[in-house]
Amino acid sequence: MKPFEHEVLKSLGRHRHASADGGMRRGRHSATDTNTNLYARQRNDTGAVCPGILAAVGSRTTGQRPHSICGLPTSAGAPAALPRVYIYRFMDELHDILLQSRSSQSMLDPWHQHNQFLSEYAFHRSLLASSLVTNDKSQASLFFVPFYSRMAFSNRSIKSVMLNQLGVGLRSSANWRRSQGRDHMLVVSSTRPMEQLFGAQLALISRAILLKIELADHRHASSARRSSHVAIPYFVPWLRLDEASHQTPKPYSVCLESSNHGKLRSQLFSILRHFPDAYIKQPLDSRKPWRLSRSLLCESRQRMRKCKFCLIPAGLTPTSRRFYEAIAVHCIPVLISDRFVIPYAVDRALGRPGLLSDDVIDSFVIRVPETDIKSLPHRLSEAIPKQAAMMKQLRAYRSAFLYELPFNDQPPAMGAACALIADITRRFNVQFRPTPT
Repeated sequence: MKPFEHEVLKSLGRHRHASADGGMRRGRHSATDTNTNLYARQRNDTGAVCPGILAAVGSRTTGQRPHSICGLPTSAGAPAALPRVYIYRFMDELHDILLQSRSSQSMLDPWHQHNQFLSEYAFHRSLLASSLVTNDKSQASLFFVPFYSRMAFSNRSIKSVMLNQLGVGLRSSANWRRSQGRDHMLVVSSTRPMEQLFGAQLALISRAILLKIELADHRHASSARRSSHVAIPYFVPWLRLDEASHQTPKPYSVCLESSNHGKLRSQLFSILRHFPDAYIKQPLDSRKPWRLSRSLLCESRQRMRKCKFCLIPAGLTPTSRRFYEAIAVHCIPVLISDRFVIPYAVDRALGRPGLLSDDVIDSFVIRVPETDIKSLPHRLSEAIPKQAAMMKQLRAYRSAFLYELPFNDQPPAMGAACALIADITRRFNVQFRPTPT
């Protein structure tokens, strides 16, 4: 990573200072004084074909629909107001060390496959910039516990120290003991077994609200879905180059960018390779060195910007970062994964409402059963005349699926972090703490 990118990350990691009670308050860090130069460097960086991390930093949705909840249409099921959130700081020093370690650099590279696991950092960073945060625990209805479990997994020298600090910090919290963690949130941005991520602290957080990128992975017993689990988006870089992609020509009708995990992906290639104006790549062999190439991820992102519809088949797990990447580049997702739990969707098993109804989701996502993939040519032919209307809906809800990484002192973020708090408030019927008069 370039030296000035380290400088940015240090600034991002220390966006706010601890108040006397350990809460959060807005404040300036010495690195903030360099923001003018950093913005200039960022502009140069965004002009590159495969821009670095700076191209994903900065506000994207600020100013859009300022009088609606999280900038979403009023048709979304957002509550009338959002609760205040208290953010713990007992992990901050260790997180700063972790962010600057060599082991974390792949996750901070937009064109490395590990970048998709950055949700734990992105949610934290975006929430810090929001107006939802309070440094008064008595006013908080929700509590967020930042813990970069996926990033720590790749750094054994600090992982055990972090896990110990997590246990000490939670057990010493009166609010954690009061609720046994039921009003506390942690992000799990990995599909690895939970015991590998949280070790001996797994039992401690068992009653907490876990915000997970994967809810339907049946490979590990410890990852089984519980009533306190909530689906969240994978991280994909939110690039300025994507912002105008809905206005640029899209010469391809439908696109497939994937590895060959599972028979489904190879079948899609056979079914659609002769579809008019399709760009269907032969799925790549996941056992070969292409996995190490940054250029492949960057080039696929460029191609997806030219596609009207993007195929999202199931892979090793039901979810896929491609779903969120398609939304980022204004490509209508065609979801072919029966167990994919879309964030904000209604939980029918538990009878819990989500932020978005099935009708809203179906207005910008095409869902095709895995057993019905042979109908894809017909389904796509029917959808092409509706593409403009679906694109309008996708743009209306797009920010809920993308994380902002604001700079210091930017206005409140209105991306996925805000939408997730709205979803949790509705899903768990969060009761607001009374505000002192």
